[in-house]
Amino acid sequence: MAPSTMETARDLYSDANLIPPQPDNFHCPSCSLSKSNHSKPTSTEIIHDQEIIHSDLCRSFPVPSFGNSLYYQSFIHERSRCAFVQFYRSKSDAAQGTIDFIKEFEQQYKIDVDAFHSDGGGEFVNHTLKKFFKDKGIKHQITPPYSPESNGIAERFNRTMGERVRAMLLPL
Repeated sequence: MAPSTMETARDLYSDANLIPPQPDNFHCPSCSLSKSNHSKPTSTEIIHDQEIIHSDLCRSFPVPSFGNSLYYQSFIHERSRCAFVQFYRSKSDAAQGTIDFIKEFEQQYKIDVDAFHSDGGGEFVNHTLKKFFKDKGIKHQITPPYSPESNGIAERFNRTMGERVRAMLLPL
């Protein structure tokens, strides 16, 4: 818990005198390391008359999950910022996973997806997805190569997830 939060908590508890005072120049190395990045994501202009899904495939983990998954793909609905995650055993599962997600999303929420925003990775730029997007009338918005900040919404979601996991794994 941040020291400033603990100072605020002093007013809420009768035994607050047991909470140690905030140290001068407090710095938590674990929190700083877990939030480190290489560049700031840029903002994405939101067009409210379109239904856009932002997506990104997270890189391979060194150790498989209990279900033997090595990758996860995030899907974020732009308007509501509601996020969904699917886990895959291999990178090649992402194309079919994207198709399955869009079909389920449209059916469950009675919303037609107008655009799909992703990076230009092979998991998103392939014959299977190109045909699916064309048949459904979905515009595929592809970010420029080597610019993860251009896929800001999905990259930010993945960054936040990574920061939380790293903070939990780092020693105090």
